[in-house]
Amino acid sequence: MSQENKVSLKASKQEVKKAVLVLSSNQSQLVDESVSLIERVIDEGISYTKTRGELIALISDKFASIMGTNPTYELWNLAKVSIMNPILKARGIDEKSFNSNIWDSVTTYCELNFELVKPKSRSADAERKAKSRADLDELSDAELKAQGKLVELAKREEKRIKEKAKAQVEKQKDFIKSFNDKMKSLAKEEPAFALWIGANLETLRKQYKQVN
Repeated sequence: MSQENKVSLKASKQEVKKAVLVLSSNQSQLVDESVSLIERVIDEGISYTKTRGELIALISDKFASIMGTNPTYELWNLAKVSIMNPILKARGIDEKSFNSNIWDSVTTYCELNFELVKPKSRSADAERKAKSRADLDELSDAELKAQGKLVELAKREEKRIKEKAKAQVEKQKDFIKSFNDKMKSLAKEEPAFALWIGANLETLRKQYKQVN
């Protein structure tokens, strides 16, 4: 693309200044770095194909950092717009082209490598229920009882019981796997000893019961 057709990135970023201000200073810095990396992909074109994958990985890593550990639908859209708009203005491409040439690769990389996918938008009713749920979770058992929320208290106790049972099942699975791995290793490394254990299993069981 010729220099006369390029728009100043500084001027382009002014288009999304309000949106960028919603992000933290660190997130805004990551946005700027992502824009610069995307420029390299676009400007170099075919001659930069050999390192395109590396650049997409870097852009994806920065986007994942912006999202953090608790991404939201709103933050995802804000971050994308903040990265995309300067590129659309500065390079004269449309959103469809940006998505197909850059963003689809970024989101695919994020999903495969960070298990990061775009969160779903929640309705007003879903937001209300989520807040109500969060408020209840903050209450202690005593507070639930004092407020007469006995059904909620019963559900909480039932959940604890289920979680405890699940943890016990997982612990048993882990033990069985560990024991089987040890027996396989023993059979491979000390076959004679393994055979002796198998032949004397009942005697060993009786001895164990005597001391326990």
